[in-house]
Amino acid sequence: MNRWMAMCWLLVMGVAACSVESVEESPDADPLDILFGDELQLCGTDAECLSGLCDKNWLGFMDEGQGYCAVMGNTLHRWQRELIAVRLAGKAKDDPEFAVRLGSRMLEEWDQSFTTARREALILLAGELPGATSEAVLERAMNSEGPVLAMLAGVRLAARGGSAGVAQLAEAALSSHAVHRIHAARAAGRRCDDLARGILRELSEDPHPLVRDVASQAAAGCP
Repeated sequence: MNRWMAMCWLLVMGVAACSVESVEESPDADPLDILFGDELQLCGTDAECLSGLCDKNWLGFMDEGQGYCAVMGNTLHRWQRELIAVRLAGKAKDDPEFAVRLGSRMLEEWDQSFTTARREALILLAGELPGATSEAVLERAMNSEGPVLAMLAGVRLAARGGSAGVAQLAEAALSSHAVHRIHAARAAGRRCDDLARGILRELSEDPHPLVRDVASQAAAGCP
């Protein structure tokens, strides 16, 4: 058993090393190709990654202090995808040229992405970026995806204050899943109209403590 595990470890490390080498051999590569690709790029800090996230627990075998840059295609958890979306949105806010390139690439990637995790990552990113391109991604997701991703996209659209996604926002607020109600509370806090205030009042008395906390914080910023 130990011998088998050792062979697997060497195989994985060999694949990782090849991927990293291909990144290092292309210093002029477009950073967005790395962000939306499947290459593995070694890192020591979050600042070294365009995504803003250096994953030091990747497969659990990296040396202490070293990891791989998380990208749109290799994140395992939703919290990672949410964090990447927020950090990329921050970069886009500081760099208008990067924002335009990121938005165009995001739209292209949507038509080429077929896994649920990857499409969820694109929805979360679009939800953090302003503009028509991100709205186009959210509208496509809301109208073409399965019920969970359609709800996620609709909630992000509703957070912008328009009529699009209002039905999904109401659905999320009544969902039996606490994570959906948390998303609804955050979106309502951004929307901050009469509908949103009603949702926040209801969720401030939610049986789940995390939902109550998020709703109460959102309501405090939405008088």
